[in-house]
Amino acid sequence: IRKNKEEYAELTRLISTRPSVSHLEAQSSSLRTELTDLHAKNKDTQNKLDTRSKQFQLLLASLHALQDEITSDQLVSSASSSSSSSGVAGDQSSDDATMMDAFATPTTSSTSLQSPSSSSSSSSNNAKTSDTDVE
Repeated sequence: IRKNKEEYAELTRLISTRPSVSHLEAQSSSLRTELTDLHAKNKDTQNKLDTRSKQFQLLLASLHALQDEITSDQLVSSASSSSSSSGVAGDQSSDDATMMDAFATPTTSSTSLQSPSSSSSSSSNNAKTSDTDVE
């Protein structure tokens, strides 16, 4: 009988150190709710990331289209200036050269946007500034 009492006392002590079942169920329920909220937040964030990625790809496609248009305008401009290079057209060709220089500057700077470091920083800046636009 004494041995049983000692075992009973030991089991009672172990049980009293453990949290109650109702406390564990409440904690489990709280964690499940938090997990559900985190999944919803993750899905929302993923959707925003997909949207931003598509917007950035559209921006790059537009940028490339503008670069191609500027390049073709320069080629047409240089072809027309070379075909009309008579004595009086000297002033016009210098004007065309000035215009080409003006077009060359944006082309060079927009090319630098294509580098991985600047495009990632510009996309993060665009994402920060356009958060309110999408919501």
